[in-house]
Amino acid sequence: MASYHIVLHSVPNPHPSFKSYMGSWRPEHGLVRVMATSEQFGDDSTASSARRLYDQVKRQLTQRYGNPESNEFVSDEVWAPEKDFCMALENGERAHACIWTRLDNQLGDDLEKIFLMVNSDDGYETSSVSLIYEFPGFDEATVGDDYGLDSL
Repeated sequence: MASYHIVLHSVPNPHPSFKSYMGSWRPEHGLVRVMATSEQFGDDSTASSARRLYDQVKRQLTQRYGNPESNEFVSDEVWAPEKDFCMALENGERAHACIWTRLDNQLGDDLEKIFLMVNSDDGYETSSVSLIYEFPGFDEATVGDDYGLDSL
């Protein structure tokens, strides 16, 4: 059995800042991941619009789930200038993300992790924000060829 990546045309309570939703579905667990993506912000190599949205959503999630583990860094002074923000993201020299985990936060039993991140969509001047929810079963290996083997 395989994992399926699906487009969700609607979700029960959509956040107004996120425009598209996708999911991952596994036969043995059902829906195991939902990813929401904001609009693309163009003409902005500094990703300032995406970072404003990221900060807003991070504050909202922190109110609900507690403080995340932040992963906001620049690996080298070459990539430190604000004008190179998108380029540094695309090249893996910068990260602007945070994570909430069930062990460290108040996520409840039906939610494993929440990821929030700024992405560069072209490596030059287009960015967006992604929000990912992972549910129990996402990290488990897909049974693949072992599925139903004991019944043969």
